[in-house]
Amino acid sequence: MEQLAFLQKREKMRREERVKTQVLGSVDLFSGSPLGIFTGPMEESSDKDMLVTWRACQQRELRILSTPSPRNALEEMVLLTKQGKLWNFPVDNEQGLDYSNDPFYKHVFLEHHLEPWCPKMGPVRHFMEVVCLGLSKNPFVSSQKKLETILWFKDYFERPENNEILVHSGFWEDSSEEALSA
Repeated sequence: MEQLAFLQKREKMRREERVKTQVLGSVDLFSGSPLGIFTGPMEESSDKDMLVTWRACQQRELRILSTPSPRNALEEMVLLTKQGKLWNFPVDNEQGLDYSNDPFYKHVFLEHHLEPWCPKMGPVRHFMEVVCLGLSKNPFVSSQKKLETILWFKDYFERPENNEILVHSGFWEDSSEEALSA
């Protein structure tokens, strides 16, 4: 208790000292001598690219202010549909996807891409058939990307370091043996 009273008394004395030393008058900011850091008014910058973001924000704000808000729920739904936030009607599972230039069979039937290079049977053929099956069931990948994936595996299996392993293990026919048998 004594310590608490002592600390409170000491704090009160410090507060009184601060009030005595505190100047209550106004301070003139321009009374001192200048440092000479700023020479004069700045020249207008010729670099207008720094204001691109500000201009974009201002244009967006003007567009928002000049576009009238929807008067009823129907106009609001039309606006949201134009912004891509609502589905177009009739609703189907292919909302926003355009397959007009990419026919269905290019997505599903991929095994004909294996015929020129893949062995007729064996683990490599089985692996590539499983790859084709997985790609054919993926609707989110374009047919061009699916073909690129198959060709990547072709290049992978035909690399000399990988091909040597496959030939020695008997999973791939050596191209020199094929030339001899023909």
